[in-house]
Amino acid sequence: MRRTRFALLLSVLGLSLLLVIPIHPVCAQSQATAATVEGYVYDPTGAVVPEVTVTAVNAATGLTRTVRTNAAGYYVIPLLPPGTYTVTFTKAGFAELKLEGIEVRVGDALTVNGTLQPAGIREEILVTAETLPLIETTRTQPGTVIDRALIDVLPLNGRNWTELVLLTPGVTAADDFGNVSFTGVDRVFNNIQVDGADNNNAYFGEIRGRTRAPFQFSQETVQEFRVANSNFSAEFGRAAGGIVNAITRSGTNEWRGTAFYYIRDDAWNANGFFNNANNVPKPPERRQQFGGNIGGPLIRNKLFWFLNYDQQVRNEPVTVILGARLESEIRALRGADRELAERFFRPLVRAIPRDFDQITFFPRLDWQITPNHTLTLTHNFQQFDSMNGVFTTPTTTTNVTGNAKNFTNSYTSVIALQSVFTPTLLNEFRFNFVFDDTGDFANDPALPQITVAGFNLGGRTFLHARPGDFPGRFTSERRLQWIDNVSIIRGRHTIKAGLDINRIVNRNFFASNVNGTYSFGSVADFLNGIISNYTQRFFIGDPLVRQRTMVYGVYGQDTFRLSSRLTLYFGARYELQTLPGPLVVNPLVPETGRINEDTNNVAPRVGLALAPFKNGKTVIRAGYGIFYGLTPNLMVNDVLTNNNAYSINIFLSGSALAANGIVFPPITSLDPLNLSKVKFPKLEAPPGGLRFADPFSDIMVFAPDRVNPYTQQANLEIERELFPQTTVSVAYLFTRGAKISRSRNINVRPPLEGPAGVATIRVLDEQGRVVHTYTFPRIGVVSPASLRPNPNFRQINMVESAANSIYHGMAVRVNRRFHRGVSLLVSYTLSKTTDDIRNALDGRFTDILDPFDVRRDRGLSGLDERQRLVISGVWQMPFFKNAGNRVLRAAFGNWSVSGIATFSSGRAVTADLAGASTDTDLNEDNVPDDRAPHWGRGAFRGPGRNQIDLSLRKRIDLAERRRLEFILQAFNVFNRPQFTGVQVDAYDATRSGGITSRVFTLRPRADFLQPVFGLRARDVQLGVRVTF
Repeated sequence: MRRTRFALLLSVLGLSLLLVIPIHPVCAQSQATAATVEGYVYDPTGAVVPEVTVTAVNAATGLTRTVRTNAAGYYVIPLLPPGTYTVTFTKAGFAELKLEGIEVRVGDALTVNGTLQPAGIREEILVTAETLPLIETTRTQPGTVIDRALIDVLPLNGRNWTELVLLTPGVTAADDFGNVSFTGVDRVFNNIQVDGADNNNAYFGEIRGRTRAPFQFSQETVQEFRVANSNFSAEFGRAAGGIVNAITRSGTNEWRGTAFYYIRDDAWNANGFFNNANNVPKPPERRQQFGGNIGGPLIRNKLFWFLNYDQQVRNEPVTVILGARLESEIRALRGADRELAERFFRPLVRAIPRDFDQITFFPRLDWQITPNHTLTLTHNFQQFDSMNGVFTTPTTTTNVTGNAKNFTNSYTSVIALQSVFTPTLLNEFRFNFVFDDTGDFANDPALPQITVAGFNLGGRTFLHARPGDFPGRFTSERRLQWIDNVSIIRGRHTIKAGLDINRIVNRNFFASNVNGTYSFGSVADFLNGIISNYTQRFFIGDPLVRQRTMVYGVYGQDTFRLSSRLTLYFGARYELQTLPGPLVVNPLVPETGRINEDTNNVAPRVGLALAPFKNGKTVIRAGYGIFYGLTPNLMVNDVLTNNNAYSINIFLSGSALAANGIVFPPITSLDPLNLSKVKFPKLEAPPGGLRFADPFSDIMVFAPDRVNPYTQQANLEIERELFPQTTVSVAYLFTRGAKISRSRNINVRPPLEGPAGVATIRVLDEQGRVVHTYTFPRIGVVSPASLRPNPNFRQINMVESAANSIYHGMAVRVNRRFHRGVSLLVSYTLSKTTDDIRNALDGRFTDILDPFDVRRDRGLSGLDERQRLVISGVWQMPFFKNAGNRVLRAAFGNWSVSGIATFSSGRAVTADLAGASTDTDLNEDNVPDDRAPHWGRGAFRGPGRNQIDLSLRKRIDLAERRRLEFILQAFNVFNRPQFTGVQVDAYDATRSGGITSRVFTLRPRADFLQPVFGLRARDVQLGVRVTF
């Protein structure tokens, strides 16, 4: 295997080097921290002019790059830091041509052509950038840049810049925590980069610092970012979804700084929908956000520094609610049962204290060692603490005993060196060091989880702890990353090749479920002490697990300017993720001793950009590529530790409960507000003892042929400049996901022949009449264990690379760069996503309806959001700006308004079953909570989104370079409920009949599709900013 891996690395490296032969060069595509300016130089007759000196000068830092046009009159200036440039063309016999105000953004591939006039007519010709075409006619990949003009003024509820990713087409929210999905691919397969360095948590598969914290990098720190929603270049990897590539702010030759303060108070806010529904008064709340930044030259044109400090102090209570399912079941009770349930559960509905306190600190140093060598040093520090911060939503269906104090500490340092050895030979080197710790100090680490009709009454499984252990959960990550890219220009080819190596070490303490979990199928069962099932975990090994993962990437790409109007792109990337080996092998299951390494991940990528007209105002882009994702280390940890050799997971139901002493205390003896004093029964040891086999236990294994997931992506886009500084684009986006991880219980037998091999499903209507009857295969039996293929275990969940997804989308974008006081970005997406499982982390759990016919699970994805429209923009009002009357000018001049309007369809929802574990296990494969088989996955729709956020600013100019701004922001201005979750249990299921005549009866629930979670109600925030 090692020999094969080494051979593949050499093969791709050889491919990269072969691309660098001197063939007859063009701009590099989607550079991580820089951009490219290129073009042709002509004389008045239209003939190309060789040997023209082209100089680009950064207006803010004085950085200067000089090249010459080749025999074809073509030039290219790569590795330009984003900023505003003046480009000058000079040659003896011609007047100097100077183009000013050229805005270069991260990843741009700008075409700046020049036409030289004979000398003697004019010595110098000055042209402003507004007269140049806006379209990037050589960029082959789709993408959108969000620049500082928008980041600085758009209303952000929490000041998290990553939320602005949702302004772009083809992107939707992946969950309620701030993660996003690109073209139907879930969040674990994205790659977020800051200053060209990886900014992801490899363990959880999400952005570093995790999503409970307000943000990791301050909004004030980010200069701009590019969103690549499809078909990005081979330079970027470790992503089967999309790429977000942000760059941070730097100092310039001018001293500049900002101080800011924002405040919100409950007196200005509206009470939440669920608070009103549960008669909970508006809780006291206050949020203060303050800080500042400063930057400037230490040595003019040579050495610059920038420093930002950002702090939040937030008191934001969370309301505990019972949830739609439990509420409806309580209402259905009668007499003494209803009174007992109300008396027990109603006191738990209340607002509990919660805070979100965070500090971020960011210094940056830029040193132009020589005109051709630039060194950049950055460091970002984040410290976040939150009492009762496990849940970030306004409401939760978990009691305060299942909450915790959450913390995150992260340190990110990046060293970058850019070198221009010659105008045609360039190098980029980056080193990234990461220190990322996150965890939870449980409110009650000894209390079992107690789940009643979707409400968690007790502790939380992932916050459990044994005496003497860490009281909750703790995960740390250390990452070292080395990146080196070489660019070589040959004629009309720009060739780029590089290496990207990540060394990741995770230490994870996760003593989950050591105190057990009681599950009750209904509130009636809870009142009568009827336990649906009980689970508990026993650790044989140390719950603190250390994992080391290596990720290697090597690529080569060629951008070929075939003509002044046609650009071709060819690239290939090879990736290898090495996973840790087994901790302990279970001899009864050979698969626990094998973890297959995926060593053949070569990803070709092609693209083109065609400018069909000479004016350069239209471009057609097309591309195709293969993109590999990573296996999250959390999934690896689950497989390594859940094998009945490192830990044992016990599942008890029916008669096995009382036989092992699991009897729930009488409800009348419990105080719901003081459960910590109760000693709930739990197992002191597994029923079968600490051994490799236990018929009550479940294990996980990787399939022998497990590989990393990948996507095939294709795009076709046409973009047109309609008006000055305004473009419109229409694109077709296609993504096919393959080899996505899915867990399947293989410890079941095929259905028996005849009536004993099927169960009868009776579907009732609201009046109890049978409206539908059908049969469903019984692929297993809960007991006896001897009928299972491996009687030593209950479930053997094999993680297979077997799930797929398909995305078709139309993406429309209208983009007006800031011009004459107006900036506008409109994004509309019409799409459809189908799959048979949502993501790799969902793949840790078995949710397949029929392990012998997985096609039954094909349906609309939970990420399917059919239509999405987002409108964002800024308007600087021109009224009274230059009024002669000082009073009018002071009162009514210099106002601006900005906003974000989001409208979207509801997500696809799958109809599930509620009830005891045996009642909801229709196929009897030992996995309860099946979905209703007569409805396909995603057959229903949840509520859509309709939200408008606005910001109003008043600027007062104090002096030539100093100004004061007063800010009023309102989020969810019209106070419309923005629901993010609904009740998915469509039927109450009950089981009857014997082992050979099984019947399941499904009764519809009135609370199906009722909202259970939502975003905040209207919030109002005041702010003040001083800029100098």
